[in-house]
Amino acid sequence: MAYSEPASHTARAIEAMWRAGGGTLLGKVRSTTSPAGPGAETVPLLTYSSPPLADLLRPMNLYSNNAMAHQTLLAVGVGPNGTQAATWEAGRAVVMGLLPRVGCAADELKLEVGSGLSREERITPRCLAQWLRWSWRQPWMPDLLSSLPLAGEATARRAYSVAGRAHLKTGSLADVAGVAGLIDGPDGRRAVAVVILNHPQASRDGGRAVLDAVLAWGAERLAAPR
Repeated sequence: MAYSEPASHTARAIEAMWRAGGGTLLGKVRSTTSPAGPGAETVPLLTYSSPPLADLLRPMNLYSNNAMAHQTLLAVGVGPNGTQAATWEAGRAVVMGLLPRVGCAADELKLEVGSGLSREERITPRCLAQWLRWSWRQPWMPDLLSSLPLAGEATARRAYSVAGRAHLKTGSLADVAGVAGLIDGPDGRRAVAVVILNHPQASRDGGRAVLDAVLAWGAERLAAPR
């Protein structure tokens, strides 16, 4: 549930954690600048190091955590050692800058806030397949693959036809459904699979049946003699 006053979230969170730890507040939490003034060198009271990216991708992808997806897009735009502010524009610029290396045209991807809840974001199936093919050749491929749900489990539980034989990321909104990932063949080969439906029936049982039928077709082609 989204609280109606996001500007006061920090103060409420600090107060709640302070009281939960047994503390007492006689005043109120305030946001203000350092006494030294903006730009002056200050000593941090507390620093917190993020877990490795691979550890963050797993819960994000396995359970379709859109809040984590938002934060990931913001984080990639910060730069080394936090050299610039976290903004949507900076995050989008980093991702869009990868398109030539991946093999996508600029008009094949439109980013807004980096999550599956956006009605403005777009990607072509071809571009998404290119991302998966490009990712397969990267040294961090095993970490990405392990973050994608195994077909038949978690958010990919409805991928009945390839249960246990594919790693897939699903997504759905009203009138939209999609699945993308890699299907495992019996001889060790793998195939990229991407299906995106935009239709009033897409997120209903009929749409899911179409997604599963395409996955089954891909698995059958992998199983066919070469």
